[in-house]
Amino acid sequence: MENRTVVFVDDEAIVLNSLKRVFADEPYRCLFAEGGREALALMAENEAHVVVTDMQMPGMSGLELLSTVNERYPSVIRVILTGCVDVKVLLEAINRGLILRFIVKPWKIDEEFRTVVRQALEYYDLRSELDLLAELVKRLTSERNVDDLSCRMMRQAMLMRNKRMYHWSGTSKPVLSYR
Repeated sequence: MENRTVVFVDDEAIVLNSLKRVFADEPYRCLFAEGGREALALMAENEAHVVVTDMQMPGMSGLELLSTVNERYPSVIRVILTGCVDVKVLLEAINRGLILRFIVKPWKIDEEFRTVVRQALEYYDLRSELDLLAELVKRLTSERNVDDLSCRMMRQAMLMRNKRMYHWSGTSKPVLSYR
């Protein structure tokens, strides 16, 4: 999780400062943007894995930002953080497949918010693993030397899976439990 990056986007400085406080000790990198254009600039310079955005912002709405992120960076997991629960806008974002989750401002429990972000990162990792396994199947069906290739790819998949199994400290619980 240490090599993962989450971009938080909100036009209110007080909200960004609260987010910096809440996520200060997390084991992933946090970047903060005051609007959609700044967020896209950050994402152009830094590999991002999750974006958490407000919906109502001047210049570029959260929905516009999510649409652009979906087009440019389809593997980035998207989460809405909003103080205005406009059911129509939320349903549009959900129906268009633009978001994984949404959080209502003001959030009440910091730990629940951190868990949502961790779940989004875990979802990113699981989708990445699925892509790797799909590539393995594709190669296995087209390669002549199946045994050698399958051994290498399975080792790579297992190493990747082992890196993805997180054990969070404190009162946090892992999203998925593996035995």
